[in-house]
Amino acid sequence: MQSASTSCGASLTSFVTTSSGKYQDVILPLTVLRRIDCVLEPTKNAVLKRNGELKELGLENRDAQLRKASGYAFYNTSRYDFRKLLADAPGLAANLRNYIARFSPNMREVLDRFDFDNTIARLDDAGLLFLVLERFGSIDLHPDAVDNHEMGEIFEELIRRFNEALNENPGEHFTPREVIQLMVTLMLAGTEDELGQPHITRTVYDPCAGSGGMLTIAKQRVLEINPNADVHLFGQEVNPETWAVTKADLLITSQQGRDAENIKFGSSLSVRVVRFSGAALTEGVEHQVVGKVPVLVYGPAKTVADCFKYRNKIGLDVALEALRDAWRQRRVTMDELWHYAQVCRVANVMRPYLDWIEWR
Repeated sequence: MQSASTSCGASLTSFVTTSSGKYQDVILPLTVLRRIDCVLEPTKNAVLKRNGELKELGLENRDAQLRKASGYAFYNTSRYDFRKLLADAPGLAANLRNYIARFSPNMREVLDRFDFDNTIARLDDAGLLFLVLERFGSIDLHPDAVDNHEMGEIFEELIRRFNEALNENPGEHFTPREVIQLMVTLMLAGTEDELGQPHITRTVYDPCAGSGGMLTIAKQRVLEINPNADVHLFGQEVNPETWAVTKADLLITSQQGRDAENIKFGSSLSVRVVRFSGAALTEGVEHQVVGKVPVLVYGPAKTVADCFKYRNKIGLDVALEALRDAWRQRRVTMDELWHYAQVCRVANVMRPYLDWIEWR
C-alpha cells in the first residue's frame, strides 16, 4: 500500500498491535463505519436537505430519492458525522447510536452484525469511546485516498491479525489475494473468446464469500476481458463480521447496490443424495481424466436433463441456465437433449424450452 493508504494501514494495524482483549470487536466495525462516513461526507448536506423537503411533502417512502441524493445505494439522515460526533464529547454515546440508527435499512443490516450497541456501551463505560473515535476520525478512508483494492487488503490484514491473536486460522475467513488471482486466472483460462462476445452476461457465485475478494477479483478480470460484460455477483457467508465487510464494500462499489443485495448471510451448503436406476443411471456416462485420475461423469446433455428432473430441488432457473449455457456453448445437440429428456422422463417438461431454443 502506498501514499494515503500506507499511513492509514499503519495507523490501523499499529492500533491493533497495541490493543488486546475485545478490541478486535471494536476495530473492524469502526473501520467499516469510518469508511462509510468518508464515502457519504461529500453529499451529506444534499441528503439532509432532500430528506427535509420530502418530509415536508409528507412522503413516507423516501428511499429512492435519498439514494439519488447520496450518489450511492445507501445514505444516512442523521445530522451527525464523525466530525460532529467528536464536537460533542459528553453526548458522544447517545449521538453515535443516533447516527448508526439513521442509516438506510440496507446499511443498518450491515452495521447490526457488528453488535455496535454493546461495543459503544463497553467503550463508554471504560472511558475510551472518545479516544477511539478520535483516532479513527483522523484517518481518511475515502475511496479517493484508499481505493477499493487497497481497502480490501486492509480488511484482510486486520482479520489476519485478529485470528492470529486468537490462535485461529485466518484462512477460515479469507483467501490471500495472490491465491485468488491465480484461481481466477485458471478458472477463466481459455474462455477469452467466449467472454469477449457482445452482450455477454455472466454470474459469479462464491458459497463461502469471506471478505469478498474472490467475487470482486473475478468480476474485475471478466471486465478486463470485456468491459461491456454484465457480471452479476452472488455469495453467502456464515461469519457475521466478514459478511458485513463484504456487503458494505459492495454497497459502495456496485451499481445501485445490486451485487450487495445478492450476498446472503448464513449457509445453505448441504449434500443432497439422489438415486438413479436403469437407463437414467447407465446412459450418458463419459470417461474423463482429472489430474491424471480417471473419473466417470455424466455428459452435458444428460446433466441438463437431470437438472430438469430435479428442478423442484435446485430451482427451474438453474435448469434453464444449464440448458442455455450448454446450447450456447454448442456442447449438446437437439437430438441428444431429446434422447436424455426421454430417458429421464422429463420430455413433456422440457418440450416448450427445447422448442423455444430450436426456434431461435
